Amino acid sequence: QVGSFLGSLPIIPGQIFWSKITKQKYKTIWMIMTQCARNFGLVIGPLFFAILKVAVTRGGERVNPRSMMAWVNVFMLILSIVSALFGAAILPVKIPEINLDEGATEDEADDIFKETQETKPEQLCDKDREQIVTRMIHYSFERPFTISAVEVATIMMLEVYYGWDSYLTGTCFTLISGMGIVLSFICTGAMMKGYLKESSVFFWSSVGGLGGCFLLFEGLGSFMGPWGLLVADCLIYGGATVANGIAEGWASRAAKE
Repeated sequence: QVGSFLGSLPIIPGQIFWSKITKQKYKTIWMIMTQCARNFGLVIGPLFFAILKVAVTRGGERVNPRSMMAWVNVFMLILSIVSALFGAAILPVKIPEINLDEGATEDEADDIFKETQETKPEQLCDKDREQIVTRMIHYSFERPFTISAVEVATIMMLEVYYGWDSYLTGTCFTLISGMGIVLSFICTGAMMKGYLKESSVFFWSSVGGLGGCFLLFEGLGSFMGPWGLLVADCLIYGGATVANGIAEGWASRAAKE
């Protein structure tokens, strides 16, 4: 309860400053980075848990799982406090008077971000902007359920059908999350340099995720055995990380105060 309260303190002012001072063309990139941060938690989470377990048990007898989860909650409380203090330290005191919808200025001549020539969400009419926000909200609601279903189904098949150990499956999912981060950085760099359009990346990320879904069924993916499931999850997780970041970025750009 205390950790949830402290962790939520920077969220509201952070969202206010996000809409006030973040330029529109950067929002998509930052939302992709947000998705990478979530995946990064899956990567370093097991490492932190292992360190915490060693610190608690000190090489002695195993701790009851309930007690271990209590220590995990204490650790999460510490992270919430650090997050709240960090948010309080970096949030600006005064909001600068800038127009986020205006074009590039002379100060941005050397900007490394090269926008491609395509229609921007903030330039659409109010009806189209509302439609974008609505559809992206629906997409954001649907995506976690789909990803969770794929994760549970893959773990069940690896452990039941192929006899994999639970530790091995957990390690594989950590690597899969890392692949999603790598793919996100590659796509982000290409978009920043203007090599790829956001719409094209969103489309092909969705297509890649759809192709990964076909590998989950018997037939196309069965000849690859358990590795077919892992390849499918790499495509689904990687595509979902990039596509969801772009979707949230578009919704942020299309939303109005």
